[in-house]
Amino acid sequence: MDLITLGNNIKKYRHDLGITQEELARRCNISASYLSHIESGNRNLSLETFSALCRELSVSSDFILFD
Repeated sequence: MDLITLGNNIKKYRHDLGITQEELARRCNISASYLSHIESGNRNLSLETFSALCRELSVSSDFILFD
């Protein structure tokens, strides 16, 4: 999986919940700027951050990784 697809999937699920980047970033204890870079596929993310995003988006990691 490439980072752009991963970022697009995170963005899709965030939009489905109707929350902003700022809100999701706050819930995951990361900066909104970092989340923006993740969603655009410009930054890699740690397993800890990935896990937090899955938890806060209420979605299995499989859905984000494999859509």
